[in-house]
Amino acid sequence: MSTTFHRLRTWTWGIYGIYTIFTLIIWSFRWVPTDFWWPGGAATILFNFLIFGHIIFTILWLMFSFKNSWIPGLLFIFFAWQAGWGFNPFSSPNVGDISISLINYGNFTGSKESARKEGIRGMLLEQLQSDVVIVNEARFTETDFFSTESLLKRLGYSYTNIIPLKKNGKIQQGIAVLSKYPVSNIREINIKPIPDKSTNTALSCQITIHGKNVQLIAFHLASNGVSPTSIQENEGVNMLRKVKSNFLQRYQPAEKIRAYEARILSSSIQKSTLPLIVIGDFNDPPSSYVYHTIRGSLLDAFTSCGWGWGSTYSGPIPFLRIDNIFCSDPIKPTSFEILPTNISDHHPIKATFILR
Repeated sequence: MSTTFHRLRTWTWGIYGIYTIFTLIIWSFRWVPTDFWWPGGAATILFNFLIFGHIIFTILWLMFSFKNSWIPGLLFIFFAWQAGWGFNPFSSPNVGDISISLINYGNFTGSKESARKEGIRGMLLEQLQSDVVIVNEARFTETDFFSTESLLKRLGYSYTNIIPLKKNGKIQQGIAVLSKYPVSNIREINIKPIPDKSTNTALSCQITIHGKNVQLIAFHLASNGVSPTSIQENEGVNMLRKVKSNFLQRYQPAEKIRAYEARILSSSIQKSTLPLIVIGDFNDPPSSYVYHTIRGSLLDAFTSCGWGWGSTYSGPIPFLRIDNIFCSDPIKPTSFEILPTNISDHHPIKATFILR
């Protein structure tokens, strides 16, 4: 019995050693440019799932070899920290904090669909009650069914600007900044690797808050083109089969584009001379090359004030945080919130900050 148990424990240690090495390899892909080797970027999606495996090994050692359980337990904490998990369940905003939010919710064509989506977006704006909101895939079309202008005025957003996205010479949508504080120096950051073909946008602007100037950089990076919406809009089951068979073909160009976009944004961030807030849809997890290229030395509001793995993607792949808010000194994050709504494949996010 003891010999059998000893062999089983030895085999388990061997399996865990291989598992740990595999986790370390996936972890190291964050430093590999995905336009150089895109499978590394695709593999980083697995990182959160691998961390849960270390929880299982920790439980096993607690049951069968308590004195050795600190090893997988310590590795679990290390990998969870490297994956950008939050460890602060008690964060809360202070009186006078400035709140910044991101809403990812696109606009259908057609007046009734546009009005419906604008109505839902208005509901999200009312729920978030933020001082500044970035809206991706924005159009804000005035129709007989819905008045965006009256909504924004009622909610106190006196300053609204949209950087339009043009594709094939026509305005499709854009990225918008809605602010209760004065906005100036708004400009587009050209992150498009192929002019007039990409659907990605980025902006930079200056927001004056209580006499203090803050630079805001917001963006929407390349999508993998695989979402419940695309499946629903393209004949359901047949499209699902196509998505499964072509997933890697879709992922490869998207990873390469995001790597290019991330370096453009990193250059803009490094040139900033003002206190900085960076917010956007990364379409890549915190274990990715794209995330680390953009973040650099900035502070992640979620890792500072959030709790758990912080899923912002509500699609079929769980545990993915692909929307983020960063800041630089002397700005300090005080809370982070993910709005639990499934009306889009992205949950809206909100962070609050002290401007020191």
